[in-house]
Amino acid sequence: MAQERFDLILQGGRVCDPSQGRDEVADLAVRGGKVARIEAGLAEKAEAQQVIDVSGKLVVPGLVDLHTHCYWGGVPLGVNADKIGPASGVTSWVDTGSAGAGNFEGFYYHVIQRSKVHIYPLLHISHIGLLAITGLSVRSGELFNFGYLNFHELLRVGEKFRHCLYGIKVRASLNATGPNSLDALTFARNAADALELPLMIHVGPPPPFIEDVLELLKPGDIVTHCYTPYHGGVVDHRFRIKDVAREARERGVLFDIGHGGGSFSFRVAEAALEQGFPPDTISSDLHSACIEAVVDLPTTMEKFLALGMDLSEVIAQATHRPAEAIGIDAGTLRSGAPADIAVFRFEHRDTPLYDSAGLERRSSRHLALETTFLRGEVVTPVQDDRSEAAQESAFPLSRTREAR
Repeated sequence: MAQERFDLILQGGRVCDPSQGRDEVADLAVRGGKVARIEAGLAEKAEAQQVIDVSGKLVVPGLVDLHTHCYWGGVPLGVNADKIGPASGVTSWVDTGSAGAGNFEGFYYHVIQRSKVHIYPLLHISHIGLLAITGLSVRSGELFNFGYLNFHELLRVGEKFRHCLYGIKVRASLNATGPNSLDALTFARNAADALELPLMIHVGPPPPFIEDVLELLKPGDIVTHCYTPYHGGVVDHRFRIKDVAREARERGVLFDIGHGGGSFSFRVAEAALEQGFPPDTISSDLHSACIEAVVDLPTTMEKFLALGMDLSEVIAQATHRPAEAIGIDAGTLRSGAPADIAVFRFEHRDTPLYDSAGLERRSSRHLALETTFLRGEVVTPVQDDRSEAAQESAFPLSRTREAR
């Protein structure tokens, strides 16, 4: 009887796929760019064009980062997903509103369509997207001027690109909306409903307060920066989880990390975890002004391992859960799924990790990337002479709890 043939077998790794409840030492076979089979000892009884020994390594679905900004060259915050993704195991990038109706076309044709890694964009309600923001120093928030809101154009562009849009985005915080916060929320709600897309809302320094935000959210909508150090987040001034946050979660609202340059607090995270309020998804909010501090999604994941979360849970929150949040076929190693795979090794060393206010926690486990596969093929970082880091210094965190 002829042996079964595959294009690739990853042999002997620890295959951890929370979408299937799988965590075992096994071989993973790829055929035609898709996951074909996961089975212990498969390499010994099947043929493959290539067999790679990954013994002692961690084999997981390609990571899905639910909050990024990768419109590089189009907005100042943009980073190159094809440079960073293959170096970090992130195969699916959710761009959260870098472009609005006025500049989305350029993002789609010049970046999204040409990208090796998958980019899933959210459309910003501001006509200019995040064009006005340089680093974290906001000269004028993208919604300080309500002349940047045009519902007709938003719907026109939204319908034209509906095939590739995965949500509507608004930054609902003082530095983004100024005095227009409540009107911006109403506008965003109506836009998401009209286009039948989930709504992602960034929270930060109020106004608005999270009570105003959550009142408008529906099942499947997403709050990002849920562990913000500012007073607009899920905990009150005594670090107690707010009742409105628990009520929103019960009705299906999702809470995302969105680390970023100024949006993640260890103290808030520790308080939330102690009170039984873990995040639904872990994301980096990677952009040019925070890349040197945040580094990448695996570094953000390490912070939650350091806080005591289980490895399988951390992987789930950076793979199939964000994929399910926006309805994409990613973050899983089930048979027939795209063979987007990340192979890591654990390096046991004492590593300092920092939150957005510079508070330190230590980790003894470092997730070091070994290889990234896209559709079953090894993918390497694009090399160019462009720095991904912004040249401007970050906005000081003068209104955070930790800075007081």
